[in-house]
Amino acid sequence: MRQPHGDDGLTATFFCKDPESQGDIECDALYSTDRDSWIVQGKRRGPEVAA
Repeated sequence: MRQPHGDDGLTATFFCKDPESQGDIECDALYSTDRDSWIVQGKRRGPEVAA
C-alpha cells in the first residue's frame, strides 16, 4: 500500500497486471484508491480516451 503523499491524502493500493503481458511493454497497472476509484498507470492514450 502506498501512503498518502502531499496535500491530497490519496492512498493507492496495487491491484493487478496481466500475468501474460511482457513486463512494462504492453500491460497497464491497476490501482484501487481509498476514494472508491481506480488509477490506471500505462501509456498515454490521447484526448479520445480522456473524454
